[in-house]
Amino acid sequence: MKDALRAAGDKSGWVFNDGGDQSKLVEEVAQNAWIRLNIVALIGVKHPVGLASRIESVLSLLKTSSNDVQFLGICGSGGIGKTTIAMGVYNCIFKDFSKSCFLECTREQASQPNGIVSLQEKLLYSIFQVEIKICSSKEGSRMIKERLGRMDILLILDDVGYCSQLDALIGDPNWLGLGSRVIITTRDQSILSGIPENNRKIYEPKELNEKESLQLFSSYAFTMDQPPDDYMQLSVDIVHTTGGLPLALQVLGSDLSINKDKKVWKSMHQILERIPHADVYKKLKISYDNLQDDIEKAMFLDAACFFIGWEEETVISIWEACGFEPRYRMEVLTRKSLLKINKSKYLWMHDQIQDMGRRIAYNESPMEPGKHSRIWAQDDIIKVLGGAKGNEIVEGLLHSFSSNDHIVLHTKGFEKMPKLRLLQVDGAALEGSFQCLPSGLRWLRWWKCPMEKLPTNIYHDELVVLDLRYGLFKHAWNNSTEDKLFQQLKILNLGCCWSLSKSPDFSGIPCLERLNLDNCGNLVNLHESIGQLKRLVYLDLRCCYSLKKLPSSIGRLSSLQKLILTHCISLNELPESIGDLKESLVELSLDKTNIKALPNSVGLLKKLEVLDLSLCHGLVDLPSTLENMTSLRCIDLSGRDKLRYIPKLPTSLIDLRALCKSLVCLPAMEDLKNLKKLYLGDFCIKAGQLSGFVSKDLNQYREVDHFVITNHLFPTHSQEKFLSDVHYARVWKPSMGEECSSLPIDNTLVGSTRTRYLIPPYKICSRLIMHIPLYFTVNNDDMVDKNSIGLNITLRFTACIYSRDQRTTYCETKLRIEDIKLRDPYIVYGKEEKAKNVHLSIQKKGWEGQFNSPVSRDRSFLYSLVYLHEFEGFDWFGFPLEDKFAIEISEVHKDLAQEYDNGLNCTVRQLNFLLPKMSGE
Repeated sequence: MKDALRAAGDKSGWVFNDGGDQSKLVEEVAQNAWIRLNIVALIGVKHPVGLASRIESVLSLLKTSSNDVQFLGICGSGGIGKTTIAMGVYNCIFKDFSKSCFLECTREQASQPNGIVSLQEKLLYSIFQVEIKICSSKEGSRMIKERLGRMDILLILDDVGYCSQLDALIGDPNWLGLGSRVIITTRDQSILSGIPENNRKIYEPKELNEKESLQLFSSYAFTMDQPPDDYMQLSVDIVHTTGGLPLALQVLGSDLSINKDKKVWKSMHQILERIPHADVYKKLKISYDNLQDDIEKAMFLDAACFFIGWEEETVISIWEACGFEPRYRMEVLTRKSLLKINKSKYLWMHDQIQDMGRRIAYNESPMEPGKHSRIWAQDDIIKVLGGAKGNEIVEGLLHSFSSNDHIVLHTKGFEKMPKLRLLQVDGAALEGSFQCLPSGLRWLRWWKCPMEKLPTNIYHDELVVLDLRYGLFKHAWNNSTEDKLFQQLKILNLGCCWSLSKSPDFSGIPCLERLNLDNCGNLVNLHESIGQLKRLVYLDLRCCYSLKKLPSSIGRLSSLQKLILTHCISLNELPESIGDLKESLVELSLDKTNIKALPNSVGLLKKLEVLDLSLCHGLVDLPSTLENMTSLRCIDLSGRDKLRYIPKLPTSLIDLRALCKSLVCLPAMEDLKNLKKLYLGDFCIKAGQLSGFVSKDLNQYREVDHFVITNHLFPTHSQEKFLSDVHYARVWKPSMGEECSSLPIDNTLVGSTRTRYLIPPYKICSRLIMHIPLYFTVNNDDMVDKNSIGLNITLRFTACIYSRDQRTTYCETKLRIEDIKLRDPYIVYGKEEKAKNVHLSIQKKGWEGQFNSPVSRDRSFLYSLVYLHEFEGFDWFGFPLEDKFAIEISEVHKDLAQEYDNGLNCTVRQLNFLLPKMSGE
C-alpha cells in the first residue's frame, strides 16, 4: 500500500489548495484530457520499405529515457526520406510526452508574408488547442519560452531552411521542459550550430540499398514486392538510375504504373540516363536555389559536370586559380548535402544530385550545346567549336580525347567563349595562337599533347594553372621572344613528359609556386633560371633518372619548403648552396639517389623537419653538422649498406629509422628526450649501446627482427596507444642477477601458474612500462569478410606484492585496451603456418586472395600485435613498488567484447617489463 501511494505521489498532476475554486480545477483537468485524447498519430507512408531500421537508428540517438532536452537533426539531400523518417519516429513516441506537435514545410511557410508569426501561432495552437494572436516574431518567441518551459514536449520541425527559423520557434533548450525532444529535418547541418553540442545530435539517412530500392519501386509500379519476371531487367535498369533515392523511386514507380508498354519504359530509361525526372529535379533544385551566391552555384555546377571522382586537393587548386576561396565554400556545399568528400579524399555526389546539376548546366536546352554553361561531351565540343556563333556563356569545356582519333582543335574557336574559365583538351592537338584563348581562362589541362614541339607563341597573361602532363614534346619553350610568358602562372605540371630532355626557361614565370617535373626520365639538368622563382614552394623531381646535378642557383629559392629528389639515380651530389635554403626548406627527400656525401652546409637548414636518406647505398658518412638542424623531427637512414656510424643528432628528433645491417653502434641517446620511435631492424644490441634506456633479462643479447622503443608518456588511460605496424617485437635486456623481466604465459588462462618478479633493493628507474604481445585468432567468416576488425579487450590481473617485512598486498586490477584494429593477418591452416603478411581481398561468396597454397575453408587468421602500457610511476596500477621485495602475478584473464565470443580468440603469451632510465638517474 505504501509503495502504491509513493508511486502515485511521484506522478505529475494538479494541486488543489483549500479554499480554491474546485470547478476551475475540474475544467482544467477536462480540457487537458480532451487535448491529450485528440492527439493522434500521423498518417504513415503507403510503402514503408526500409523505414523500420532508420526509425530505430533515430530512436537510439534520441534516448527518450533521459531527462535532458535533446535536439536531433535528420540531415540529408532532398528526397532522401527525412520527413518520412520523422513521421515514423513521431508515431512511435508521441504518447510518451505531455504535448506534441508536428510543424510541416517550415521553410516554405516561413517564406510567406508574416510566415514566422504564423508558424509560432500554429505551434502554440497545436499544444494548447487555443487560438493565440501574436503581433511580432519576438513576442511569439517570448510566449513560446514562457508557456512551454515546464512541459515535456515532442516537437517536429520539418524542412527548416535557415537558422533564423529555428531561433524564432525554439531558440534554446531552456525554452522547453525537462525530457523534451525536438526533431529537425533539414538539408543544411549548420541549422543546428546554435544548439549546445551536448544537446544536439545528427542523423544522416543513407540511400536505400539495391534490394530495398527494387522493392519500393515495385510497390508503386506493380503493387507487389518484386516486378514480374518479364519486367525485372527493365525495372533493375530504371532503379539503377535513382541511386537509391526514395523520392525518385516513388515518382518513377507511380509514373510508370500508368503505362506498362515496355517501349515506353525503355524510352524513359534512356531519358533518365541523361537527366532526372522533372518532379525529382524540381524537388532537388531547391537546395541549389538556396545557395547564397553565384560562386557557390558555379562550384556546384563545376563539380556536377566535371569533377566527381577527382582528388579534393586537385579541385581545390583549380578553384583557387579561379579566385573562388574554395575550402569554405566546399564546406557549405557539404553541409547542404550537395557534395561529399569520401574517405579517400575524392569528390562524390549522389547520382540524382549530379544529374540535377547537369540539367541546370544545360539551361533547359539539352539539344543545344550553344546554350550550355558547361560542356563535356565530345560531339557537343566539336559542334560548338565549329559553329559560327560559338558559345558566349560557356564557363568550362572538359574532355579527354582519344589519341587514336587525331583530333585537331583550332584556338580561334575559343575566341567566341569570353566566359571560359576551365579548359581540358587531353590528347588533342591545338593549332593557332595561344593568344586566341579567352583572357578569363584560369586553368588549362593538356595531357598527352601529341605535338613534338610546343607552339612558339605559347603565352597567356592570366593563366594560373598549366598542366601538360604526359606530353610527347622534346623541348618546352624558351624565353627569347617574350619578356613574360605566363605572368600569373602559379602551378606548372610537366610530369611524365618522358621525351623532355631540356628544361624550360623559367624566367618568364615570376609567380610560380609549384613545379612538377617528376618522371621526366630524359631530363639531364635544370635551367639556371630556376633560381629566379622566388615564390616557388614545391619542387618535385622524383624519378628524373638522367638528372646529374642541381644548379647552384637552387639556393636562391627563398620560399622553397619541399624538395623531392627521390629515385634520381644519376644524382651524386648536392650543391653547397643547399644550405642557403635555411629559412624555408622543411622537407628534403633524397631516398634512392646516388648521393656520395652530404655537404656540411646541410647543417644550416634550421627549418628542416624531415630528411629522407633511405636506400642511398653510396652514402658512407654523415656530416657532424646534423646536430645543428634544430627543427629536425624525422630522419630515415633505412637500407644503407655502408653506413657504420651515426653522428650526434639534434634533440628535436622524434622519429629515427636506422634499419641498417652495417650499423656498428647507435648515436648517443641520452639527449634525445623527444624521441618517440626508434626503428633499428636487423641490429645486434650490445651492452652500453642503448644509453638512455636500462633493460634487463636473464637471456644474453640476441639479434632483433623488429625493434621499437617509445618513451612517449601517456598521461591518461584514454590516451593509451596501440602499435599496429609491428607484427612481432622482442626486447632484450642485459643480465642483472636474479632480476627478471619476462613472464611466460600458457596459451590458455594462466590458472595456477605463478611467476615472481624480484624488485631491486635500489632505485633503478622512476616508472614502469609493460610490453604485451597479443595474438588474435579469427575463425568467423563474417568477421574476416570485414577486412579490418575493430575491437576492445580487457585484461584482468591477479597479483601479490610482497614487502620486505613479509607483509603481502593482494590486488586485482583491470587494463582496458580500446580501438584495436586488426589488419594483414597471418593465415593458419590447422597448426601449420602456410603464408604470412598477406593483405586479403575477401569476396562475399567464398575465400579469395593472394595465397601460395590451395584455397581451403579449414583455416583461421592470426593477428599478432604489440601493446605498450606505461604506468604513471614505478608502480603496479597505483600500488607502489619501490622498496618492495617482489611482485607475483598469478592470473591473467582476457575479456573480449560479447559479440566476438564465438569468432575470435585472444592469447597473451608473455609479458615484458621495461625499466627506462630517466635523465639524471
